[in-house]
Amino acid sequence: MSTYDPAALECLAAIIEEGGFDRAAQRLHITQSAVSQRLRALEAQVGTVLIVRTRPLRPTSAGNLLLKHTKQLRLLRADVERELRELAPSSTGAGREEERISIAVNADSIATGPCRP
Repeated sequence: MSTYDPAALECLAAIIEEGGFDRAAQRLHITQSAVSQRLRALEAQVGTVLIVRTRPLRPTSAGNLLLKHTKQLRLLRADVERELRELAPSSTGAGREEERISIAVNADSIATGPCRP
């Protein structure tokens, strides 16, 4: 199974969600040419056309499948970021796991009282 470039997947999603290459380029802060190159590379990797270049643009079945995958990846990344924030130490101590140490003391030690020099 191939691993797809996350930047190329986001590019595909931006083209579909924004309705065109120019607006996708603006959203991604790259050139329109870079958007086209990323899409071409992704289409070459997948081995099929991902977007029907009509007005309006529309994804092919494969494009829709990769768009669905990209949206799921976004949700997974958001979940990981949220869970990592919850685990991070904070000034209030919230989100930290407590560590407990058990200490066993026999009754004789307690009964003798404090040691005096």
